[in-house]
Amino acid sequence: MFLWMILFACKQPPTASQECPTWYTDLDGDGYGDTTKGVSSCEPLLGRTEQPGDCNDRDAAVHPTAIDPPGDEQDQNCDGEDTCTGASYVDSARDIDCADGETFVITSSSSDLPEGDCVCAVEGDLSLESSQGTGLLVSVGGELEVDASSHVSLPMLMRAGGLTARLEQFGLAAPRLESVGDLNLELWDTTPELGALESFQTGFIRISGGAEPGLPAKLSAEEMLLIGLGQDADLRGWTLEYLELNMFVSGDSSPEATTWLYLPSAPKMLISSRGSSRMEVVAPAELDEVYVALHDETSVHGLNRATVLWLTGGGVEFPDLQSVGELTLRGERWGDSAYFELPELRWVDELVVEDWTPLVEWPKLSEVPSVHLKQTAELPTIERVDVLIDDSGSSLTALVNVGSMTCSDTQLPKLLEAESASGRCLAPSLKALGDGEGLEGCPECLPSLQFVDGDLTLTGGDVTLPQLRQTEGMLTLDGVGNFWAPALMSIGGMLVTGEGNTILESSVPGNIHVQEWAPSEAVTWATVQESLTMLGTDKVQAAPPLTVKRLTGNFYMNAPMWRSLDEMSLEEVDGNARWCLKWIEDQAVQNWLSDTMVGGVAEQQCAG
Repeated sequence: MFLWMILFACKQPPTASQECPTWYTDLDGDGYGDTTKGVSSCEPLLGRTEQPGDCNDRDAAVHPTAIDPPGDEQDQNCDGEDTCTGASYVDSARDIDCADGETFVITSSSSDLPEGDCVCAVEGDLSLESSQGTGLLVSVGGELEVDASSHVSLPMLMRAGGLTARLEQFGLAAPRLESVGDLNLELWDTTPELGALESFQTGFIRISGGAEPGLPAKLSAEEMLLIGLGQDADLRGWTLEYLELNMFVSGDSSPEATTWLYLPSAPKMLISSRGSSRMEVVAPAELDEVYVALHDETSVHGLNRATVLWLTGGGVEFPDLQSVGELTLRGERWGDSAYFELPELRWVDELVVEDWTPLVEWPKLSEVPSVHLKQTAELPTIERVDVLIDDSGSSLTALVNVGSMTCSDTQLPKLLEAESASGRCLAPSLKALGDGEGLEGCPECLPSLQFVDGDLTLTGGDVTLPQLRQTEGMLTLDGVGNFWAPALMSIGGMLVTGEGNTILESSVPGNIHVQEWAPSEAVTWATVQESLTMLGTDKVQAAPPLTVKRLTGNFYMNAPMWRSLDEMSLEEVDGNARWCLKWIEDQAVQNWLSDTMVGGVAEQQCAG
């Protein structure tokens, strides 16, 4: 009975003298309700609270007792203004009185900050040796320089025009820093706290001793330079325009000492390393421009295609690489360690070998459109090249077909066809050639050459072409010594030029033109089967010291500056002889030819 009476009394409606509390809607459950949404009740109401004052009832981090980080343009503590952006935010450093709890902007560069945490922003540069007066510092418009002899804490700093920090033993804590212009960190045995950093324009981090950079997982920047990074690094969450990374790894070669590096995707990247520990690099599937200078025992996984790839060093493996646009190889000075393994490489648009000779293993690479060998290289698998330039005696032992080639004692033992060639090409199997410009015809160079579809220019020294049968275009001997082509049956014409003592050891089945030819001693030709044309220039004043035993075609001289025929003689001409010699009288020419002509006529003939 007594218990029933107590319950009955509690359920009675309030009397006029009783006042029930107001309950406010609390949607975010932070213990504070919307002041505009109150209901009076003597009993607790679900989803409501007695504490009013919540200015954003949909965000549990916003209520009257919340911490209001300065300068974020949000009013977390519902006092009507954001710290550092309200009425207390002034643009003058005068009358600073931190005891009043006011905050100020320093308009000029200064390292002389007041006592207490009363500075919210610095418009210019700021140099810090301690954390004095920076507890509420949110923004530095210019360069923030930290050269501290003690730990520097900037708990509210969110942005800076630039950040330069030289840290030795004492660290830098800026956990809310989100963006800077230029970032420059030099670390000695210390680690900065930059966990929120998400973007900067250009960055430079130099790491010494046992320091770790405390790199954020996500980062956006135009340019980043890391020097001395000596431990595992995962940069896959970064978005960069350019990354330059210099790893320094040390230790033995055991698996436990392996250093792992995860690369981001960046249009341009330079990765180098030094030390003795093995490195495992994980790269994106495609990279645009990447320069790699790595030491022995390094593998680069994941990279499938690169637009530009520059390899320097040696002892590097690319197990997944299949295609490269422009590939440049540069070995090291120390011989056997300068090797690269590219077991899956199938295609390269342009190959360049620079400086010291690397040893390359790419068993699946057989065709390269463009190859430039600036230093001696051995390319045992390449069978087809469109453009080959060899500067230093390289060997392409599998090459069968080439478009154009420029040789320098280039070993081409299996080459069968070439569209054009120049230089000293050692191609004993080459039978067909499109054009030859400045080609050396040494005895071991082109012993099997039979057909030339266009012009063939041979230069320097003795020329031996024992199998040459036909040249469709002009055959030019420029400064050649002995010319021996016993199988030659047809030529588009022959031009003899230069300063060599060209000796025709076999009869020439075509027309011979002699132009600007200046042998240093007397030369005898046995038989010229077609015509012989002697063309002088303004620089040559006498006929060359030439004796022609037999000419079965016509003979023509056009040399406006010749003053003498004493050095040249024709022993038998079975054709017509014509000349245009302004300085030698016609009768003198007639007398010179009197015992030479077998048939035909001899007369002067000048154009016009």
